[in-house]
Amino acid sequence: MAGTSTNAPMPSAEEAPTRCQALARIPLRIFRAPGTLAANRLGAKLEDDRMMIRTLIDMLFWNIVFVIGAAIIFTRIG
Repeated sequence: MAGTSTNAPMPSAEEAPTRCQALARIPLRIFRAPGTLAANRLGAKLEDDRMMIRTLIDMLFWNIVFVIGAAIIFTRIG
């Protein structure tokens, strides 16, 4: 069939993500979103810099979320 071939190689079965792997990446992207957004906003280009910013922001953000969530839950119980 003329015009339908591409020069890009097809990924092997080991390289192509399965549907389960693709679905497993969604929670990971949500979990890492605050740090990724902060790294993008700060304009970090080097991967080491981005990783440090993501780690810091993700820890701070999710700690605050869980502390507020726990405070809400325990104030309603007690």
